[in-house]
Amino acid sequence: YLQPLLDAAMARGVTPAALARAAGLHDGALAPLPASLAAGDYLRLLDAGADLAQDAHFGLHVGECVKLGTYSVYGLVLLACRDFGQAFEQTMRYEALAHDLGRSRLSIDGASAHYQWISHYPAASRHLADSVFAGVQTFGRWLAGGLLPPAEVSFTHGSSADPREYERIFGALPRFNERMNAARFDASLLARPVPNADISLYPVLQQHAERLLGERE
Repeated sequence: YLQPLLDAAMARGVTPAALARAAGLHDGALAPLPASLAAGDYLRLLDAGADLAQDAHFGLHVGECVKLGTYSVYGLVLLACRDFGQAFEQTMRYEALAHDLGRSRLSIDGASAHYQWISHYPAASRHLADSVFAGVQTFGRWLAGGLLPPAEVSFTHGSSADPREYERIFGALPRFNERMNAARFDASLLARPVPNADISLYPVLQQHAERLLGERE
């Protein structure tokens, strides 16, 4: 998520050097882009970006800057999935290849699917959960090739002074101060094909992802 964070900050006039200084890093820590970054440093950068940009919805805007390459190898695996159900399965398997901020879970309850994101940093500001869910929404639209039906999103954090930005991004106002960061949606979406997916690449990409996951573990 570091590149989307930098993109969102620069779009609001905040330079990487200023962002690094505000987060307690040296001026050149973010340019060129580091190969990896400690999660604690990322969280400080997220809050520093919100403060410097004076953007109460900075986390949401970071998520909107997500691109196909944001999720590294695991993102490529998703692009080779036959449908959204397989994409969710691969997310739960390979999410650790993109970040160590938290983990995804998916359960099915009759006609409803329930997605939950469990943060490894529950004391972090709301910008973390906002960036993750807005990123999932943005990437999901890439996979679908267009808009998706609104999900019932819930957050553990409270609402901001102006919740309209949540409505713009998620298509409906989330519930706040809930027990978990989650989204409930129609389970039929899991059978929706991923348009233009090159499923012939899936075995090769999965093998590569498994090797990287083994090295990480």
